[in-house]
Amino acid sequence: MIDVRLVSRQGHSTPPDAIASPPLQLGLLDELREMREISEAYRASFPDAPEEDLASGIFQSIGYKEFAALPTSELTAEAKDAPPFRQAIDRMKVATRQYAKSQVKWIAGKLKDAVDERVRSDHEGLFLLDATGERPAVLHG
Repeated sequence: MIDVRLVSRQGHSTPPDAIASPPLQLGLLDELREMREISEAYRASFPDAPEEDLASGIFQSIGYKEFAALPTSELTAEAKDAPPFRQAIDRMKVATRQYAKSQVKWIAGKLKDAVDERVRSDHEGLFLLDATGERPAVLHG
């Protein structure tokens, strides 16, 4: 059995809910407004272009699509307590949690064969996965 956990640098698990607040403090709202400006400028330059697709490209990023229904004028720190804003934050937390789960599942799948081989050879340890190439490799264990 493989047990994969998301661990912060401090050595404890980080709940995905805790991940949703720092982006707001680190400029998420500015980034959302800037992405909307880029999208509007693109549509103005190419009027026949299709509407942005929230399922592809940069517009599928966690945060952007969750706030898509809010008018740009409501993307302010002052509006953070309004129900539509809170609902967008809640959707962002859910999306973050789902993405974190899929990452853990992917990593566990990539590590399974290597970990099983190490366990069969009576080798225990912490496994480091290099997933930068086409074929992931266990570097240490």
